[in-house]
Amino acid sequence: MLAIAALSILAISFDLLQYVMGYRNVDLARKSAQKNSKDQFKYPNDIYRKARFLFFYAKICFTVIAALWMVIVLAFAILH
Repeated sequence: MLAIAALSILAISFDLLQYVMGYRNVDLARKSAQKNSKDQFKYPNDIYRKARFLFFYAKICFTVIAALWMVIVLAFAILH
């Protein structure tokens, strides 16, 4: 069960990192638009955007793995 808890904490950490990378991506785009005196802007396809998607998919994978593992462990404990 400790490994399941560790996977869950890792998934929460990826969620936080996804939020931080998204904030940084938006902040840089906003600053760029202000510098160029534009009302509209396009989000740059930079390392922050790529990291945001990486952390999103990592979060989903770790959550699914932890949940399935927990269901298997609990089912095994109940049936035996």
